[in-house]
Amino acid sequence: MSCTIPESTDPAPTNRHGLFDGSLPGGIRSIEPDMRPDTLEARQRERIPTEIFPTADDACAELATEIAELIKARSEEGFSTVLGLATGSTPVRLYRELVRLHRESGLSFRDVVTFNLDECYGLPPKHRRATAVS
Repeated sequence: MSCTIPESTDPAPTNRHGLFDGSLPGGIRSIEPDMRPDTLEARQRERIPTEIFPTADDACAELATEIAELIKARSEEGFSTVLGLATGSTPVRLYRELVRLHRESGLSFRDVVTFNLDECYGLPPKHRRATAVS
């Protein structure tokens, strides 16, 4: 079984950043026969919203803004925000952007609770692989 994609003169669909969003004409997300939205297979699979950014810095800026908005909204409601933070070098750009928002926009982390996700249980605080703050 194959899927025919209708001809279209419409421009390629884009996300809010003006980038191609991966969909095909007529709203088709996949041309695999078993992944049509009306099939059981398609309904059983998890759908994770995915955005593609021109650069890693653009992605970090957008994500930091979303985190800041969450922190502010939760704080205004009288709740804390719980963040699971990855350790290592991968998220450093994101963390730098959050620091920038703190310094330049007054983003407060007063009501934020964090968990370092890569912490190894039982490591003494002075161990070279420990990320806990003593």
